[in-house]
Amino acid sequence: MAKKTKKKIVKTLPTPDIVKKRMIISAIRRSFRLSSEIQECLKRARVELPPKTLKDGSTGAKNQIRYKCAWCGELFQQKNVQVDHKETMILLHESEEEADYNSIGNRVWCDLDNLQVLCSTKLKDLPKGTRSCHGSKSIMEMFIRARFAEYKIENGVSGKNIPDGEVKKMTLIYEEMYKVYVEEKKRELEAKEERKRLKSLKTKKK
Repeated sequence: MAKKTKKKIVKTLPTPDIVKKRMIISAIRRSFRLSSEIQECLKRARVELPPKTLKDGSTGAKNQIRYKCAWCGELFQQKNVQVDHKETMILLHESEEEADYNSIGNRVWCDLDNLQVLCSTKLKDLPKGTRSCHGSKSIMEMFIRARFAEYKIENGVSGKNIPDGEVKKMTLIYEEMYKVYVEEKKRELEAKEERKRLKSLKTKKK
């Protein structure tokens, strides 16, 4: 059986305009982290738990502070959560080149209704094959953004020229495509683990 050849990925460096735009977005985001909206969002997700029991059996002096993830509903320490924009700062059907500074600024510095707290535990601290809710949302957005990019190339249009109704309809289609993609990846991982297990059993029998 012939071996599958991996497709060579050619990475292109961002243009100076894109680099400049990313630096500006980063600066806006840093300033927004200090805003009252961010603090209020965290405050609403804050949950106070009884002090934990220490190794010697005594009770700790302070209550435990946790934050509830808007997606999974689990409680996490503040270091493992992130305030997330429900609507992305650059719309999924637009590219970085197409987005203008005013719209980006307005979407970054948004109202409280567009903010949510999501768990963001690092990948290395999670069980194999799982992601935090913030990580899962980011991967889904990247998937949908890539599908829109393909659509724009195929149809020779820019993101700004796609009607709102069409954007909504296509987003729903791409979300369903993403669910199928995730299930396929899950099955691939399970099959890989099963092959490893069987191989390990064969090795032990020898």
